[in-house]
Amino acid sequence: MTYDTVPGGKGSVGESSTERQVYRVLELEEKVAKSEKACEQDWAEIEPILEGLKPTELLIIRLRYYYAAEWSDICRQVYGRKKDFETELDSYQNKTFKMHGRALLNLAERYRPE
Repeated sequence: MTYDTVPGGKGSVGESSTERQVYRVLELEEKVAKSEKACEQDWAEIEPILEGLKPTELLIIRLRYYYAAEWSDICRQVYGRKKDFETELDSYQNKTFKMHGRALLNLAERYRPE
């Protein structure tokens, strides 16, 4: 099968720029699928360790490492409903960082590599 852009073209594999681009996109999609599968496998291994965390610690870990959320978004997710959130933003960010640190320490205590 070829992806020539010209009807009745040469039909040689990989000679047109469009065809090379299509093959490149297919390769990249395959790499993304493999990376996503590896990530899912890693999280499946980590999930039992996460079960012992407090709910807010678990939320912070998942938002940061599973969803790759920015710190400002994590802070807003955890504390954004507080009445003084905007005026005390620095304080809430510090609380977020400290809770993240505690969560990592708790995970380190639970993690026993085989």
